[in-house]
Amino acid sequence: MLTVEPLPDNQIKGSVRVEVVNSTGGIIASGWATYHLICVPGSGRGTVTPGLMGPDVLALQTGLNRWLEEQDLPSLILDGRFERETECVVRQFQLKAGLKKYGMVGRHTWRALMARSR
Repeated sequence: MLTVEPLPDNQIKGSVRVEVVNSTGGIIASGWATYHLICVPGSGRGTVTPGLMGPDVLALQTGLNRWLEEQDLPSLILDGRFERETECVVRQFQLKAGLKKYGMVGRHTWRALMARSR
């Protein structure tokens, strides 16, 4: 049995009953374990580099546009293409977020960008 209790800020607290069974099917030990997870949206995305196209680039551009709106800057065109304009905005975001400014989007940039979207 698994029970899940939603918490604020994409956190989940759950409990699961753990039973240790011997080779004849008899229960040796039984008890409840509680765990706490923090779900980070986008953390499972791969590295996105200039020249790529597709849904990950579109998700990147969407997240960058949210950040640009907060900065009162013009939005990117949502076309799913990681071209020069998107790369420039990525570098600006990385600089402001205190990340290494290298123009590619790896796990640290994804996490920083998605954390701003909450």
